[in-house]
Amino acid sequence: MKKKLFSLVMAVAMIAALAVPSFASSVVSGTGSQEGKVPLTGATALPTVKVTIPTSGKVILNPYKMAVADAGNSTEVAASNSIDDQVLSASHEIKNETQAPMKVGISIKATPSTGVELATKACTGKETTKSVFMFAELLYAGTEQKTAQNLKDLWAAPADVNDKCYPQIIASTEEKGNANFFTVPPAASASAPNYLYWTIRGNAATAPEEKWTAADTVGADVVFTFTPDVLTEISYTSDNTADVAQLQTGKDLDGEALTDALKGDFAIRAAMGTVVRIVPEPATDPTSDTSKAGVISAVEVKDSTGAKVTATKVNANLYYFVATAPSNPVTVKITGTART
Repeated sequence: MKKKLFSLVMAVAMIAALAVPSFASSVVSGTGSQEGKVPLTGATALPTVKVTIPTSGKVILNPYKMAVADAGNSTEVAASNSIDDQVLSASHEIKNETQAPMKVGISIKATPSTGVELATKACTGKETTKSVFMFAELLYAGTEQKTAQNLKDLWAAPADVNDKCYPQIIASTEEKGNANFFTVPPAASASAPNYLYWTIRGNAATAPEEKWTAADTVGADVVFTFTPDVLTEISYTSDNTADVAQLQTGKDLDGEALTDALKGDFAIRAAMGTVVRIVPEPATDPTSDTSKAGVISAVEVKDSTGAKVTATKVNANLYYFVATAPSNPVTVKITGTART
């Protein structure tokens, strides 16, 4: 009897759980035309911005390109291209738990010590003053939290899909920045955050008239802004009808790997700050001496208004530009020699 009673109670509970929620109701009844009014209360669902950022950090000037072992983080040598870079900083993590797309803004107000000048472009090595060029780089790592060592490898990797093409912002003695620096997709949940990493890099004068001293430093205040945003589908058109080059963006925001021949029209669901690489099409038969890869002569990129989008040439085999959604469509014009 007890078992049957328990089964009956469970059955009633299951029916109640599956039932449509009950709301207050009123009966409209009468002869002839009747009117029923249902007032609706307005509400707005807003995301809660939740990010975790470092509380402090360190920038080391290394004008003599020594093997500096401490870049402000005891768990790694330096988040840099090599440990003898002239400006060294650790890889700093931003953990994002915001469950909406988020626009990241950044500004760097540098404070050089007396006698040190902040350059607005890379130093050439011929400067006679104590000049320092400094900038921040940021990369989106998705849901994978990086360790110190694989971060160092990632920044350094010459064959990485971003290949030193991470979004960058130059340090200034004024609080200048970019409120639309980068857009990241939403975290899947509070227990499944995504991660961004940033570091400070640059170079310095190698032989100023006055020698470098330990008192010569450049500190900085790095200020971030985090604003809920929406993702944009970035569409591309290309007149590259020959097998000259291909586009690479690593992965789009849906996690799909992207390596597309730049032919015709296509679209990726990406965000402002996405780095797009253009590399030659490989040879049709790499084992043949007569089969050659495509050769890129020039790349021209424009947004929907016809304004030029900077396409940077890293070397003969690599160009890149940074997607600036929502300037759609982006037009990519490539000239060169087709692969054979």
